[in-house]
Amino acid sequence: KISGANLIGPTEVLIAGNSSAKLTCQATIGTLISRKWLKNGHPLSPSNRITFSGDNSSVSIDPVQGTDNGQYQCTLTNPVSTDDANYNLTINYGPEDVLIQGQIEMEAGQTVVLTCSASSVPPATFTWTFNGKETAVKAEEYPVANASIGDSGNYICVAANSVTRSVLSSAPHLLKVTERSSGSQLGAIFGGTLGAVACVGVAAGIFTYMKKRKTRDSPINQDPQAIVYENTIDLDPPVVYENLSKTSADVSTPTDSENPYRELEFKDHATYSTLNSP
Repeated sequence: KISGANLIGPTEVLIAGNSSAKLTCQATIGTLISRKWLKNGHPLSPSNRITFSGDNSSVSIDPVQGTDNGQYQCTLTNPVSTDDANYNLTINYGPEDVLIQGQIEMEAGQTVVLTCSASSVPPATFTWTFNGKETAVKAEEYPVANASIGDSGNYICVAANSVTRSVLSSAPHLLKVTERSSGSQLGAIFGGTLGAVACVGVAAGIFTYMKKRKTRDSPINQDPQAIVYENTIDLDPPVVYENLSKTSADVSTPTDSENPYRELEFKDHATYSTLNSP
């Protein structure tokens, strides 16, 4: 039975194009062992750079390239058992494929962000030049805020790898900043004017509404001692109220047809004399 499977690889720093690597697959115990090699889960095949030993116990890569990065696996098998061993191979390379992405034309006053990318292990660091002069930007993004005509020109991203000591520049990225179109300016002016007019109109409407409401809710300006009579129904002819005489004899008794308020009258006419007494 196989036990103690182990995959041994290089311990030194490997640089693409300059270094070589050898992987060896071993087991502490086991007989009649066969080996199968995988890279990132797929069978590893020989090439002009990759060779296998006669007993398939080792793999040599010379020279290594960035594409050789990944996890290598050796599977050991005999008639009674199977065991695996893994090794992560790291190849330092790059920078490669340095590229700037972003707008190439914009209006003055707008903002754009140029982004630089590069393929590199370890990740690259970035600097930027503008029209041939180095800038203070040292990041993958170059923001151009509130652009002016003076921001027009060639932008170049420079990528560097601290391990490989390689430096690579992107192709120039030409950015053109144009004056704001008259349509944009007129639109901004018209929009601001329209907004101001709308605000004034709303304020005037609110003022008028509040003024009318205040007038409607105000109490009637009248003598607080005055009595106001209100008819609840239309009468034809209108009812006329008169002062009652001081004696009950002078109090006339209208008929039902003459006065719809008959039922409100005191039944005892002597009451009127009492009410009219000084």
